[in-house]
Amino acid sequence: MKRFIRAALALSLCLAPVLAQADECALPVMAVAGAATPGSSGEARLSAGVVSGTASSAFAVMSLGLQSASAAAYSCFMSTAAPAEPLALPGTSSTQSLVPSPQQTMTLEWTQGPSPLPVSYEIDAGNSPYALSSVASGLTSASYELSGLAFTTPYYWQVKASDQFGRVTASPVYSFSITQVPSSFPKAYNYPNPFSPERGGTNIVFHAPASGYQKATVEIYSEWQDLLFKQDYYGIPPGVSQVHFDGRDRYGRDFFDGSYICRVTFSGPSDSQTFYLLVVK
Repeated sequence: MKRFIRAALALSLCLAPVLAQADECALPVMAVAGAATPGSSGEARLSAGVVSGTASSAFAVMSLGLQSASAAAYSCFMSTAAPAEPLALPGTSSTQSLVPSPQQTMTLEWTQGPSPLPVSYEIDAGNSPYALSSVASGLTSASYELSGLAFTTPYYWQVKASDQFGRVTASPVYSFSITQVPSSFPKAYNYPNPFSPERGGTNIVFHAPASGYQKATVEIYSEWQDLLFKQDYYGIPPGVSQVHFDGRDRYGRDFFDGSYICRVTFSGPSDSQTFYLLVVK
């Protein structure tokens, strides 16, 4: 035992200056005096300033070298901030626009803030903002492609950034939907259809030319041509965008089961589209 203790102390004196000169954020992983083969009871390893595993003697882990490495790791932890909050880049998150994607894919992109430590990312996604699950982890680049998506289906996603100390910073939850955008795409339509006012209503989708539209007027009539709803929307952007309709008339009353006529009139430039809404409660 005395020989073992002398050997451990001798190794400690040799390790101390080396560890002191090392980059304190490098967090070396190294074997401790008296370590046996990996995975054995005599193994002790130092990672991120924390001793893990077991050692054959307490003296083997209470050396000056290990204390120096642990102090350096603690100093690194205290002197560096948690990863910067990742934020979605334009085009990868929208509650108003449908993203054209005939291949049924979506490339998620986010900001990558400066960090003195390596940062990895995890992507959580799902069809509900309250039920996200991990779809990718250990990412080192600030982008990830989702595939096999369904058209006009809401998707929600969040990115988490983590460093080697286990500090995690999460982004807000974002959402998007994709569309096929065929060549004969209608100027306006709604989805889902049929829909129910009691289950969230529907979305009225606009397909605008490169110039966009100055205004879109949405009118909804009963089968007897009674005007039930009318709303003007300004500044319709080019491409595909959408507005929400909760399935209630201008007096706040739910639409009854049945079919309704929706007429969308565009101005600047002039155009129009008529389609049917189907309400099923």
